[in-house]
Amino acid sequence: MPEKSEYISRINAMIAETVDRLLPDEGGTVSAENLRESMTKLTRDAFAMGEDYGINGLMTTEQAAEKLGISVKSLRAVIVKKCHPYGIGRQVTGNNT
Repeated sequence: MPEKSEYISRINAMIAETVDRLLPDEGGTVSAENLRESMTKLTRDAFAMGEDYGINGLMTTEQAAEKLGISVKSLRAVIVKKCHPYGIGRQVTGNNT
């Protein structure tokens, strides 16, 4: 899983590329339409990277219990007590591979 700093570096590189494309001579003017299109694409790409980072950080109950140094049974009990009333921590149906 890439580290957070790697995602930030990739986004910073995208920003630099966008600026270089819009202002190749480090100056001049940019139309509102070109700026809007570029910012929309940049925002969409950065958001997708953020989603990717968040999803890659998810763990199974077994992985979380191991990381916390507690039993899976104990962690499941905490999940049920603290999270179940809010609908958090429920298993999603589907192929879990």
